[in-house]
Amino acid sequence: MAPAETPLPPVDRAVEVAAATAPPAATAVPAHLASTASSSAAPEHVESLSPARQLAIQHAIAYADAADAVLASARDAPGGPVLTLYREAIYWLLVQDGTGGVPLVAAFEATPPALLEKAAGGRDNLARLRTVLAMHAFIASADLSRDEQLAIAQIARRFVHALLNHITGKPTRDARARIRRRNSLLVVVALAVLCGVVALNYLGTAPTNLAKGKPWRTSSVSGGPFPPNLIFHTGFENSPWFEIDLEKSMSVQGVRIRNRSDCCGEKAIPLVVELSMDRQRWQEVARMASAFTVWNPSFTSVTARYVRARVDRESVLHLEEVQIF
Repeated sequence: MAPAETPLPPVDRAVEVAAATAPPAATAVPAHLASTASSSAAPEHVESLSPARQLAIQHAIAYADAADAVLASARDAPGGPVLTLYREAIYWLLVQDGTGGVPLVAAFEATPPALLEKAAGGRDNLARLRTVLAMHAFIASADLSRDEQLAIAQIARRFVHALLNHITGKPTRDARARIRRRNSLLVVVALAVLCGVVALNYLGTAPTNLAKGKPWRTSSVSGGPFPPNLIFHTGFENSPWFEIDLEKSMSVQGVRIRNRSDCCGEKAIPLVVELSMDRQRWQEVARMASAFTVWNPSFTSVTARYVRARVDRESVLHLEEVQIF
């Protein structure tokens, strides 16, 4: 069952967008957001913003409208695509212009925390939003359960609407109607972009799993039996490990590890990822010191042949999935 939707105030969207665009401003974060450290500050008039900034806000409105439409279309609305649309809306709200030169995570960090927390409905909601939308790619977000996706989508909806209300103020009914008419085409474009993003991620640009079909070994083998969802199960020992041989030197820049889900996930903590060319000298590239279900660390590309996941203490190691990119 989908999580209950938190009622939100009406979204007021009086944005008059100039036809021409202006050169980008020097600062990376919108001035009307960066200057608002107090959550009670009065909203800026959109007309006082640069044409480029107004256009960025118009893009945000289009993506928000598309996300709202999908979310309201049915109780079983897909959470992943909705998150993708809200991510785009948040990006256009937080960055200065349409050049795309500022990562979303940097825009989050440069915007006053008080404003972000109020828009998200609290510090915990903001942390969840940042983790899923700013720190994860589409594929990582798709790993969440549908209920988790929809819960984050509701937080994202509140966040986007609160920022839009802060920016646009309280427009007249006629102004809202003009905005909806003007946005109709942009909503169609946003939905088309969403379809393209989903298709590219699943069909064309998803990273290749370098571990597929490659030989592997473990530091030891448990006497068993163990559940069929596990790839392996080591014995209890100091620093148990799982190692994949890529069979030749390759560029490695990330892994995906799914922890044991039926029980005992804490036994894999702390888990380190190490790379080597000769099985003698190992380079640590990632470490997870807290409980996790799926871990998707990425790092600067390293040339290696062997990839190892190792528990950095006395324990056992049992995982359900290991992919290498």
